[in-house]
Amino acid sequence: MDGVALIPDHGGVFIVTADGETIWDKEVYGADIDLELIVDAIDDRLPAEA
Repeated sequence: MDGVALIPDHGGVFIVTADGETIWDKEVYGADIDLELIVDAIDDRLPAEA
């Protein structure tokens, strides 16, 4: 992972992307953020430790 960035926006927008793929979008999933789903999706993209 190269890094994490928070990009401010208006209107309560909350979108999490990794490798150009949307993992979480508040507009799609609603206001109840599933942090475990987000963390698992990001972990799936990290290389396994040797």
